[in-house]
Amino acid sequence: MREITALILAGGAGERIKLITGGKPKTLLKLAGKYIIEYVLDNVRNAGITRAIMVVNDPREYEDIAIKYGKYMQIDLVPQKLPEIEGAILSVKDMIRSDFMLIYGDIIAPSDMYKELLYMYISNNNYGIVLIPEEELETYGVAITSVAGKIQSFIEKPSRGTPNAYVIGGAFILPREFIEVLETSGNVIKALDHINKKYRLKPYLWSGWWIDIGYPWDLLRASFYVLKQINKTIISDSAAISPKAIIDGPVIIEDKVEIDHYAVIKGPAYIGKETYIGTHSLVRNYVTLEGGNIIGAYCEIAWSNIQKNASIGRGSYIGFSIIGSEAVIEPGVTTLNILPKHMRPVRAIELSKRGKEYVKLGAIIGHKARVPAGKILKPGEEIR
Repeated sequence: MREITALILAGGAGERIKLITGGKPKTLLKLAGKYIIEYVLDNVRNAGITRAIMVVNDPREYEDIAIKYGKYMQIDLVPQKLPEIEGAILSVKDMIRSDFMLIYGDIIAPSDMYKELLYMYISNNNYGIVLIPEEELETYGVAITSVAGKIQSFIEKPSRGTPNAYVIGGAFILPREFIEVLETSGNVIKALDHINKKYRLKPYLWSGWWIDIGYPWDLLRASFYVLKQINKTIISDSAAISPKAIIDGPVIIEDKVEIDHYAVIKGPAYIGKETYIGTHSLVRNYVTLEGGNIIGAYCEIAWSNIQKNASIGRGSYIGFSIIGSEAVIEPGVTTLNILPKHMRPVRAIELSKRGKEYVKLGAIIGHKARVPAGKILKPGEEIR
């Protein structure tokens, strides 16, 4: 197989998700026990790529990950020297000497998306780009295609309803020349237009699931797809589960988890290391407890992402919510989660129940935030 280097852009906290990250890179948020960047590295590995260059804010934050994946591929950690995507790519301009795969580190998708893009390059010698058929275009860069399916141009953040527009999927195979053009133009969109005119980038339309982690609630959508891949219950030997608890799988329960009497876990769900779930609590499907969490007695949690070391007090209801690491929710807190139509956010989660359509979003509770006892949080409310 022709050797190709993966250039992974993993720096940046992401302004729209900074409440949850606490200023750390969003690629270090946890999802079902893995960092977001690990899903990207798994895809690179599964595609057969043996060298990856990761552009990060602080290489020290990624050293353990580089060691873990260094068993399978060569990984170079490079600090980002200049801002934005352009600055990230130009940080490695002297390290890329041939064709390369450019990957955005905050995209979660199946490995097949990357494998098929690479196959298109190897079998037909085509430079290419993954494109996503997405209705909400406003928060993405897009490619405009012709009736014949060829890429005509690229646009950054177009208006809704732009005809023949497909979202740029965050995976490209490009010539070394792209970096030279980027250095001259200073703009990724202009550089893509230039390379497309010269080489005719081949669009690869991906119709499978695909999540760009840009907003906090994107973690909920990602949890849905990632947890759906679980097909059996796996319980660590070191977990302490009461015989009176009910585990209705598929569920992953990690080391040193403690589940008290009459607690119910309904999968698919993920319970991270050293988490405690109190008596009579209900953890429903599509919940990820990322580890070190304390869930008090008589709580109910539905389709939520709870980052490491966050705690939820007795008798609370947490639904369709995202909770940052080390956040404290005192007893008796309720998150309302059915949004009125006029409050619909971008990339909204739409559900249908008994013939009615709902847009759901609970609370967004920040890193190290604290919610007072008995508080009722409105749909979409942010707590800092």
